[in-house]
Amino acid sequence: MLRLTRPSLRIPLLTLLFLLLLGGVAEAVARLPAFQSRLMAPTLNTRHRQFEMQWWRLQQVAEEDGRIDCIILGSSMVVSGFNPLVFAHTYQEETGEALHCFNFGIDAIPTMTAGALAQILMEEYQPRLLIYGMDARDLAVTRTDRDTTVILDMPWLQYRLGRFNLEGWLVEHSALYRYRRLLFNLSRFYYRDTLRSYYGSETPHGRLGYDPDDTVADYIAMPPDPNNPEYQIQYYFRVLSAYQVQAENQAGLEMLLVQQQASSQLLVVEMPVPDTYFYFFGEATADYAAFTHYVDETTAHYDVPFWETTSLHLIPDDGWMDYSHLNTNGATIFSAWLGRQVGQAVNNGELARGERGQ
Repeated sequence: MLRLTRPSLRIPLLTLLFLLLLGGVAEAVARLPAFQSRLMAPTLNTRHRQFEMQWWRLQQVAEEDGRIDCIILGSSMVVSGFNPLVFAHTYQEETGEALHCFNFGIDAIPTMTAGALAQILMEEYQPRLLIYGMDARDLAVTRTDRDTTVILDMPWLQYRLGRFNLEGWLVEHSALYRYRRLLFNLSRFYYRDTLRSYYGSETPHGRLGYDPDDTVADYIAMPPDPNNPEYQIQYYFRVLSAYQVQAENQAGLEMLLVQQQASSQLLVVEMPVPDTYFYFFGEATADYAAFTHYVDETTAHYDVPFWETTSLHLIPDDGWMDYSHLNTNGATIFSAWLGRQVGQAVNNGELARGERGQ
């Protein structure tokens, strides 16, 4: 006589328990400093790898140094244009106080993204000073422009802004999930861009987010040629020739400015550009003046200082990498000037010294 028996749940339950245990052990290993110190920056599930590297460096510096006093946020103009060590040195000469600074420049971000990142940086690190280094382009880029929102729309950033999603939760809370791509690369015996040992230790500059470039643009005194097919030139003519401040970037700037707190000082600084940069605009200096006027009015409404720099002609012709980026020489000059200005403003009571966030 045929007898039917209920299948046992023992084996599936034991299998599930084993998988959960294995996952827990793997997660614990992925959180170990000894494990993380041997791999490159983990993924935040975005194709903007430079952003992932900058975020990872910032976390490492905060853990190793114990505090971050000053963060400068901005686009690639900040990445190559701000030397944290020079800034901190000149600031200390003025005030007698040490200041631990980090360059959180991110390639190609517009103001709409900078505002969101400023909120996360203030929540995470509560720096005494947050500087936003900006340019006219940052307000003119549209949401539909190529790669504009590659960071802004990433699930992790949206999760950090309070918009729950499973992908963002996993990136935030699971070290194993963040390292999954690197572990997959290792399983394929692909070590370059995976193991830190292939690159050695980072330079003091790179550790602090600064990416110096010694290139000297010997053409900087010559107006840009609209027929030049070079990407940067065509890009700037496209973005700036009919200059207009976009509504989403207005909202981003206001989102950034409301981050000023009793324990933190915000400062907006115009990243300097050469006079030939004005040729990218349809109305040249009039368009550029509209940009500085808008920022000046908006920052004043929130009681945040805005410092203009281009009109000061701080940077010599050999201080430019191209039509908008400072090279090593230009970055040294600009960073030293900014360190002195901030130090003097603190001494004069124009900028708050700030108390360390707890």
